[in-house]
Amino acid sequence: MQDQFYTKLISIAKIATIVVSTVAVILAFILYQTSESSEQRIVAITQIAQHPSLDQIRQGIMDELAEQGLTKAKKIKIIYENAQGNITTAVQIAQKFAGLDPEVIVGITTPSAQTIHAALRGKDIPLVFSAVTDPIGANLIKDLDHPNDDITGTIDLPPIKQQLALLKSISPNLKKIGVIYNPGEINSLKQIEKLDTMARKEGIEIIKAPAFKSNEVYGAASKLVGNVDAIYLPNDNTVAAALDSVVRVANEYKIPTLASDDQSVKHGILASLANNQYQVGRETGKLVARILHGESAKKMPVVVSNTPAVAFNELTAKRLKIDINRIRDPE
Repeated sequence: MQDQFYTKLISIAKIATIVVSTVAVILAFILYQTSESSEQRIVAITQIAQHPSLDQIRQGIMDELAEQGLTKAKKIKIIYENAQGNITTAVQIAQKFAGLDPEVIVGITTPSAQTIHAALRGKDIPLVFSAVTDPIGANLIKDLDHPNDDITGTIDLPPIKQQLALLKSISPNLKKIGVIYNPGEINSLKQIEKLDTMARKEGIEIIKAPAFKSNEVYGAASKLVGNVDAIYLPNDNTVAAALDSVVRVANEYKIPTLASDDQSVKHGILASLANNQYQVGRETGKLVARILHGESAKKMPVVVSNTPAVAFNELTAKRLKIDINRIRDPE
């Protein structure tokens, strides 16, 4: 009986040892994971809507961080959310990101940058904006060379003088240009203001077609039919979300279109003269990397993107009976 008792006791002791060892391993793993998580530095990225150009910018940012080795060692955790074109959602995302206390927040487009800027008041968290046309007009900064606040970024203002020259080359008898835009987007207003100033000097009239929501874009485009010689699209998030509506009207009524977004041509817009959005993202990523390496955003001048390129949609050109070979690149 004693032998059986001691045998059972030894078995219980072995089982207890195994259990204790297993628990110890699990606890060690949990502690390791917690330690790893606490060592990770968060980079939060948000954009106002899902759109090919904005996605290209985000990809450029991530590729730049990867190329610099910042994401390979898993020391940087990237969090991304988009607001699906809803300002209320953008505000909620901004507040959520501010509460995470990340190393840096990236706001792609003016609306996203503005909501983040508001959410970061009183917090020591750097903001890097991207694809913002007029950061001063958007009340993000006061000086491009000396931001002073914990904010910097990249300006994506297209070459408007060259755009106008390209439109004149496409439509030699150009007298009226229709512009579809959301009056609530400061980035669009800045572009239209510059275009209007330059067009007036050429004796060309700008006819505005406002659309406050994406579902109003088709109606805005339709109102231009018979009143304009060409349609111009600024970097407008509302219009970008309803690009198919513009293409439908333009193709039906044979109206040439020019976009400030290099991805629009793939969706049927006749031509674009715009900065390379992926390169805009890479430039933004370089600023983010500098902050992660310890530099202060307060001392980083804003970068003005300058990578313009012309693109045509050949199928659309055929539909409009436009010979793109005769069109010269604007200087």
